[in-house]
Amino acid sequence: MLQRTCLLLAVFAAMFAAGNGAGGQAPSSKPPAPLVLAAGEGVSLAFTLPAKPRPHGIQVLRATKESSTFAVAAEIDASALTWVDDNVVAGRTYVYAIRTVRDGQASDISPTVEVTVGGSARITLLGGSLERALFEVVIFRQGKRLASRFVHKPGDKIGDLAWVEELDAVADFRLGPVLATITLTQSEAVETQREVLKRADGGGLTDLAGRPIELAFKVPTHSHEVVQVRLLDAQGRPRFLREGETLAVD
Repeated sequence: MLQRTCLLLAVFAAMFAAGNGAGGQAPSSKPPAPLVLAAGEGVSLAFTLPAKPRPHGIQVLRATKESSTFAVAAEIDASALTWVDDNVVAGRTYVYAIRTVRDGQASDISPTVEVTVGGSARITLLGGSLERALFEVVIFRQGKRLASRFVHKPGDKIGDLAWVEELDAVADFRLGPVLATITLTQSEAVETQREVLKRADGGGLTDLAGRPIELAFKVPTHSHEVVQVRLLDAQGRPRFLREGETLAVD
């Protein structure tokens, strides 16, 4: 997934860079902001650079949202239109910018871009009973999307350690939320019914194109029980899920 993301960003960056070079315009002293995408445990960046004069290198600048103090995260050759930052922490927000380098002279700093890492992890309630609930937990490790299912009772932390064939190793699917309560609630199934509008003489009304004019309305057909759970996140805040719903975990 991460490789595919980098490839797409590289293609987009190359097309954009080629477009910027048309007409022989003088390059700006401030490069455009990088394209940034959080993917799994890393952050993918792509760059658009002036065609003339072509820079020799790129400095990637990174700061956390809390500190806002930039440091050089990487110095790469200008021929590399993409770079992956794997020295990041899940759940933390980072700010990125770049500057180009030519003959030892650095450009002005580009506009900044903000991204949060690890926002793709999630918990889905699949079903259960009053005693147990079944969850699917999705995480990203080493650029791979990993999913595993767990059965829990109230008081359990959602997820656990689980063997992952793709990694040939054990992965930690514990994202923090705790299962507090399980309840059953009623949910109504509905179906859509349509009724053709009639004229006074009993004939059907039509629009200018001759199509019948219909009213569509939803009618309850039956009710059934669904599982609902109350979770407590890492800060102790309640989160509610009904069967089939998903909670994103930063």
